[in-house]
Amino acid sequence: QHNMEMAAVLATFLVMPTMVIFFIQNYLLTDKARTTIGSQSGGTAKIKMNPLMKGIFTTCSIIGALAIVSAFGVVFWSAFVIIPGVNNTFTLAHFSTRTGWSALVTSLKIASSAALLVAFMAVVQAYLNIRLKVPGSKLMEYIALFGMGVPGTVIGIGYILTFNQQPIKLTGTMFIIIMAIMCQYLGVSLEAGISKLHQIGPSMEEASWDMGASKAMTFVRVVLPLMGSSFLY
Repeated sequence: QHNMEMAAVLATFLVMPTMVIFFIQNYLLTDKARTTIGSQSGGTAKIKMNPLMKGIFTTCSIIGALAIVSAFGVVFWSAFVIIPGVNNTFTLAHFSTRTGWSALVTSLKIASSAALLVAFMAVVQAYLNIRLKVPGSKLMEYIALFGMGVPGTVIGIGYILTFNQQPIKLTGTMFIIIMAIMCQYLGVSLEAGISKLHQIGPSMEEASWDMGASKAMTFVRVVLPLMGSSFLY
């Protein structure tokens, strides 16, 4: 309807459930349940599942897998027929559209740019939060995770309203789309980076500092290579 004000109102209602769930998770459920794990490690024993329950879970898994495969299959099938379900004649005409290839190239540019930037930002923020314990790290983590809980429509409307006029006008550019994607997926990469850092002992970094390397050099030469898998994720 081209009514950005009403869109902002609807976006506000979409944000409210996210805020409530975050409050419950972080202030009401935190540290309520504790599990003690012994220091001795041992092999895990295989527990046989009831045949009836195993059949139910297997059936549900197969149905879910078929639904996912069918969705992608319809997309693939639609690319090679004239009109899916109406005229199923094989054709390659859809692949000769210049607009389609141009859109594909643009999508790849946006996706690759957003992926590289969000991965680097997540690794840096995870290091600041876990190792350096900078002030406000918990708030920064919350802001990053906020993009995961908020619908993409809210993010899009927010960026349009924020960057729709000078001095920073980004509406109509590729960069505003990249920023919106980064906002939505930064939380996933950040949690992956935090999880990886918890698996890496600080002794490696301490050894680097003892040898005279700065924190910046230690991050580039020691931490980043160890967090390679997290960066790719």
